[in-house]
Amino acid sequence: MGIFKEDPMNLLYTLASVEGEGWGTAYEYWVKIKHLRRTARDKLIRTILVAGLPEKYGYSLECIALASYYQSAVTIVDEREGAIRECLGVLKKLSGIPGVFMPPVTCQKIDGWQALADLSSFDLVVSTGVLQRVPAAQRYSYIQVLFQKAKTVAVFAPNGNNKAHGVFTGLRTVTRGELNEYAGRIQPKPGRYVLKMLDLPPFPPGVYRPAPLKNTARLGMVIVLRLWYYIEVVLPDGIKSRLAHIVSVTFQR
Repeated sequence: MGIFKEDPMNLLYTLASVEGEGWGTAYEYWVKIKHLRRTARDKLIRTILVAGLPEKYGYSLECIALASYYQSAVTIVDEREGAIRECLGVLKKLSGIPGVFMPPVTCQKIDGWQALADLSSFDLVVSTGVLQRVPAAQRYSYIQVLFQKAKTVAVFAPNGNNKAHGVFTGLRTVTRGELNEYAGRIQPKPGRYVLKMLDLPPFPPGVYRPAPLKNTARLGMVIVLRLWYYIEVVLPDGIKSRLAHIVSVTFQR
């Protein structure tokens, strides 16, 4: 995995715990890293843009883990000064953990999403937990700008078909149909974008799962979640549509 020399799932929990999250976030990071590595395939990923920080639940640290794997430099931007300040604090804590390899990271406050157009190009652009907090009238233009910034773009958002978001997370959501509409307008050629329903851990979104106190119990959780991932992969689309925590679209050019 690059950032750690030990079991990736176990140590993705370490990332999540540094930012005050639990096993649900660790599993989410695992699923998204798997998806992003398949999407990038054998491409050279030297630079990564994190196009906004999540509304809740973490600071996109899966991109830090991914950057350490590819030996990439990371640029994190957000329009909220407080979110940037908190992210810097989390990264400082993470860099102090023995055995953690931190890639070069730059955090930058921007004055609104239109400022993304002024950034340079990147090899990979990732947006996670951001689209739903972009005003509806600006969501298409937000994704369009990301599409112009890299040949590989991934957008992750809370799944609007999963009603548990309204109960447990309080997050605004985006439906697969909405993402498909935006993607089809941006890249009308067949096969140039992929819609996915991701992140189906064995507990609802927003439910905190702290690490078991005993090492054997923690190892048990790691094994359960690693095995659960392979169950998620083969679940029918109908189940994924209702239970996946995340809906995503990825573009390749």
